[in-house]
Amino acid sequence: MLLLILVAIPLAFMGLGDYRTPQKDYSIIINDKVISVARLEQEVFQYKQALRKNYQGNIPSIYTDKFIRKVTLDYMTRSILLDDTSRNLGLKFHNKSIINEIKNTNAFKSEKGFTQEAYRNQLSRIGMTPKDYERYIFQKGISEQLKSAITDTSFLTQEEKDDLIKFRYHTREGEYILIPHQEIKKRIIVTDEELGRYFDKNTDDFMDVKKGIFYYIDVDKFVLINSIKINEEISRDIYNVKLANGEYFKPSVYKVNHILISADTKKEFSDLEESAAMAHKKLKEGASFSEIAKTFSNDQETRENRGYLGELLLSDLPAYLQIELKTLKIGEISKVIKSKRGFHIVSVMNKTEETQLSFEEAKKNIEKEYKTEEGSRLFFDLTDQISEKSFQDSSSLINIADEFNLKINTSKLISADEGYGIFNYQHIRKAIFDDDVIIQKYNSGLINVNNDRFIVARIKEYFPPTKLRFEKVKNAIQALLITQKTDKESLMEATKIKNIINDNSLEKINFERIDFSLSLNSDHVRNEIKKVIFSNNVSDKYKVIKIDSGDYLVYKINFIRFPEGTEKFLNQKNEYSNFIINTRSESEYNTFYDLMRSSANIKMNREYLELD
Repeated sequence: MLLLILVAIPLAFMGLGDYRTPQKDYSIIINDKVISVARLEQEVFQYKQALRKNYQGNIPSIYTDKFIRKVTLDYMTRSILLDDTSRNLGLKFHNKSIINEIKNTNAFKSEKGFTQEAYRNQLSRIGMTPKDYERYIFQKGISEQLKSAITDTSFLTQEEKDDLIKFRYHTREGEYILIPHQEIKKRIIVTDEELGRYFDKNTDDFMDVKKGIFYYIDVDKFVLINSIKINEEISRDIYNVKLANGEYFKPSVYKVNHILISADTKKEFSDLEESAAMAHKKLKEGASFSEIAKTFSNDQETRENRGYLGELLLSDLPAYLQIELKTLKIGEISKVIKSKRGFHIVSVMNKTEETQLSFEEAKKNIEKEYKTEEGSRLFFDLTDQISEKSFQDSSSLINIADEFNLKINTSKLISADEGYGIFNYQHIRKAIFDDDVIIQKYNSGLINVNNDRFIVARIKEYFPPTKLRFEKVKNAIQALLITQKTDKESLMEATKIKNIINDNSLEKINFERIDFSLSLNSDHVRNEIKKVIFSNNVSDKYKVIKIDSGDYLVYKINFIRFPEGTEKFLNQKNEYSNFIINTRSESEYNTFYDLMRSSANIKMNREYLELD
């Protein structure tokens, strides 16, 4: 489960950082923060890839692009608003809290506990740097503080609690008649004449999609980075400069055991000092730091870490510990050290010597940093220059490719609805099938695949939409007309039954009338029927409603019976009291979030977001 959470982090967190995108390419702007179409399309595509893996290649129909877009944007919007509000209110999240959360994450631990190596390896797998992850922990921490400030202070009056309990255990009585649309569908007939008439009347709806073959140049930052050349001379020059600046100095790393008898307690200071002296005596006699942490320490972190502080630089520690550790030999027990925090005892388990990183040790990293820096600079230069050139010289892609030494690719046949590779992205297909590109034959301009890659496309061969033959769409028209006629017939049947009963007519009803007595716990009735019954009030007339399945329900609620007294329900169901308090706190939090959202300056690209 934890790994799944970690995998989701770069999507959710990094997706909030795309604030430099030109506004014409936005999907949503929240105050001054822009989430670009390219960023959102990338998230949707990755979401779908994960769904394909989870569902063995068959994504459930509910997961449309539109649905995934909405879920992703809702999460991003909530995160941005919470983060902004938390910062505006001046909420703080201490560095120690960030360190504690990281060190207590199982994914970052080996058999010996938390290690820097496990931490960096896990983050590397999900494409995140420690700095980015720590920013994510900080953002999450202050947002959770804000949420807790609302939810933890929520309370219910006794009257509210009684009303909620009565509602939870009330019953509703009445009758309903279900008109299943599948039963109606069996008697629906659609003739060839009706199919033909519909086709002729709606001929413009039955057109093939636009198709085309495109020339395009593809500029990928990581391909550019890999293409950068660096020789030994350049590497040595960089090494010598950094060496002179002290960048390759490796200070000693200390592996430290540590006991803290904390002063943050109601005990007398003299008692704590006596406890520290006893712990020191036991350590000198051969007891382990793990034993002493368990027996003597009143500090939670010391006890949880069994007296092991970790591998660290002296500069990471307060001065009073630095001074003592410098004088200790390996395995030697320090004296009792007094500070504002309490009493400390430390021991050096091991330490590395101070060294200078050799050229051979630094060479690989120098090459990587140089290629990354030069490749990224080249990418951003090309972004600016090609963007300008593609509009100045809109009649030729060859000139752009020649000037910047880029390869011209040729796509396969692509439709406005379907592509492959980078043309899987809907926003890219929309851009290349723009009239300026396919009709006027201009260059497309820069189209961002993601933040690190863009293309410029030009039409090679265009295939305009053509009218589909009747035989090809006959089955689709038949299914549509059957659905329309079924719904119409079902509504007519339901209305007829409602009128017969309400008018006390003796006319026969073709569907069964069912008496019901339901509570919220009832499971012998379909949830969609129960939803209707518990969303409406007592009535002296039957009503008609279409339910989620497409069936029609003719129903009447005769009585709503509330229980007398609530004490017996609290005694039987103590957990319900907690449930209603939690529900109230979540409700108040959601109200606060709605207020934040309504107060924010939010601009949505509805044309893009409403695409199917």
